[in-house]
Amino acid sequence: MNARIAPLVLISCAAYGLTVQPARAEPVLAFRQNALGRDPNERIKMIRAAREALSPEAVRLLVVLLGDTHPRVRQEAIQALGGVVEESAVAYVAKALEKSACEEVRAGAAEALGRIDSTASRTALEAALGDRSPKVRACALDALGRMADPSTAALVAARLKDPDPVVRAAAVEALASVDPARAARELPACLADRDVPVRMAAVEGLSRVAPAEAASTIKRALADPAWQVRATAIDRAETIRKPELIPLLIDRIEKEDGRLRGDLLRALRSLTRKEIGLDAEGWRIWWGHHGKDFACPETAKDGPQAPAPLTIATFCSIPLYSRRVAFVLDLSGSMRDTSNGGTEGPRKVDVVKAELHKAIRSFTPETRFNVILLGSDAEGRFDAKKRVWMPRLTPATPAAREHAIQFSAAQIARGYTNLYDAVLVAFQDPDVDTVILLSDGGATKGTFVARGEILDNLLRENRWRKIAIHTVASGARRGADQGLLTELAAQTGGVFVKK
Repeated sequence: MNARIAPLVLISCAAYGLTVQPARAEPVLAFRQNALGRDPNERIKMIRAAREALSPEAVRLLVVLLGDTHPRVRQEAIQALGGVVEESAVAYVAKALEKSACEEVRAGAAEALGRIDSTASRTALEAALGDRSPKVRACALDALGRMADPSTAALVAARLKDPDPVVRAAAVEALASVDPARAARELPACLADRDVPVRMAAVEGLSRVAPAEAASTIKRALADPAWQVRATAIDRAETIRKPELIPLLIDRIEKEDGRLRGDLLRALRSLTRKEIGLDAEGWRIWWGHHGKDFACPETAKDGPQAPAPLTIATFCSIPLYSRRVAFVLDLSGSMRDTSNGGTEGPRKVDVVKAELHKAIRSFTPETRFNVILLGSDAEGRFDAKKRVWMPRLTPATPAAREHAIQFSAAQIARGYTNLYDAVLVAFQDPDVDTVILLSDGGATKGTFVARGEILDNLLRENRWRKIAIHTVASGARRGADQGLLTELAAQTGGVFVKK
């Protein structure tokens, strides 16, 4: 039995009055034994089986599993509890949200209740806005935003003054969902909030609920001191697709450096279908000739980008405008195969190393970078000590460049593809603004393995980071899952290429 969960079972059963009818005791006890065992995959399997017929006893155990040590188990329990319909079951989850001593249980209960359309779940979530934990308050706001019930607007708006910045940001997002008109009145003040996540959320929210004021919102956000807020403004300009936003983006070309210059170029290319590069004066001349009657195309331009300027480093043809980049490269066992999938030709691992070394050699000392190599031991564990070059981004001095090349050259392709955990290492460095992710297929080991789970959880981690993830599909591995790489790039403002 899971050492952390076993005591919680006894406490939960005693506190919430768990009783088992004699005729049902054997299957319930079997569920307990398997759902609370050492293997998280067994716990997940039992949760999925329990979803077919959620008994009161199963609901109680699922609430306990909201506090599981493994995030996949917690998320499976949330999904299962989000499907309950009986009033007594909803009441039990609501009681856990109110009374559980475990923060993870309360947060999970809030997320589950947000999937249940009932007065009882909404009432419980409203009460949770006063929870002592910022995480629980933010989860309750996310859940209320999902419900989009206008009657909750006053309570949600009150959280715009919460002491925690992530809670305030969640309140901004929730208010835009539950009462767009009120959000249009109250969110402009959030553009001046002292914390970056709140300003990011305000740019997103205002550009949705007050489209007539989008140009004013984006102009203000483009001058924000935080690059994440400016990146959000660029993304929203590209999404809104209004011609009056184009001059605002052109004016930023000469003021930005690094990653955001690439973002500006991507947005301008999308909005105009023109290839003028980073020549601000060239853009101004073009706009002077065509801006009066210009209409943005409905969709972005398909096809490859124009070549990067000669002064910009590239990796597998992806321009590296960023000066704070982490490479996350697949060196699992399958990378020993040839690039063309046949018996002859260069191995994928050799091609990847050559591309990496070329990019590193072209860096200047103003660029900081790191190298994280996918792979694992026999059990699928990612060994950061052996597979990560440096603990943090490092300036690309001549000595550092040579050291990184030697480090990667000495690595061998082995083990499983532990994709999620390796990318998470890059996310843990607060200075990273761009990740280059190369793999020859889907994940085979790690905290999360399924495509949807990896995507959802990386996007959750990236919610307030705004990291761009460029992805490269290497080689032609049979059955390779390129959907994850394609979607990660699309969802984060990155570029996807096949190598």
